[in-house]
Amino acid sequence: MKNKINYEQIVEIASYGILIAIVVFWNFFSNLFPIKLEQVISILIGLIAATNIAWTRKFNKMEKKIDPLKTSEMLVYPDLQSAFNAILSKKKRIKTLRTYSNSSNIIQTFIRPNNIIIDHCKVMFRNLPPQEEAENKRYALELENILQRWRNLEKAGQIKKLEIVRHRYLLTEYQVIFDDDYMILGIYHPEPSDPSSVVIKSSPLVITTELKEGKKIIQTYIERFDAMFKEEGKKQRLQGASK
Repeated sequence: MKNKINYEQIVEIASYGILIAIVVFWNFFSNLFPIKLEQVISILIGLIAATNIAWTRKFNKMEKKIDPLKTSEMLVYPDLQSAFNAILSKKKRIKTLRTYSNSSNIIQTFIRPNNIIIDHCKVMFRNLPPQEEAENKRYALELENILQRWRNLEKAGQIKKLEIVRHRYLLTEYQVIFDDDYMILGIYHPEPSDPSSVVIKSSPLVITTELKEGKKIIQTYIERFDAMFKEEGKKQRLQGASK
């Protein structure tokens, strides 16, 4: 990784420097101690090794606090906004943004104020089946308003090319994929008061290419998304042609 501080090397160099200093000055103090120089060096090497391990662990923890997106772990954020902010602090321009969700309303609200530029935005969110649309006209209208707000982002120039495909499923998961190096992954929970609705309760995961299998995981989700986007888009065009 570029510009990564090698704390282990710093500790190692400092430790050897201390050891050399002790050896140099040993002649001045050898008459005060009955033990041999070799014994002292053996003890010091053990102490330095233990100190090296302890400080290396501490520095690693410090680095994670300084810049968590440089760690090689899946990161759990307290909420979706925190996850977005962490990624958008690294990326002000996105070549391809893919979103897969039930409404995309929350996702959309994080894009506008961050002034990011998206070259190609591919959005998949829900389109209510006719029966549900008749029963829940308010939600159906909300989805149409969300559609218009995506188009407004394109008109404003934040999105250069916008493609929207509507699916007819009530999802149990959502994803936001930033190019091929960051992905937000989360799950929906059933809404007890309304069997036809879901809510976001769990903290989202951020997967990066720094994760050992991160690139492969993100690529798998991209391939699934693109296949579904193509298939649902085909259905949408056929439905539009039949009207």
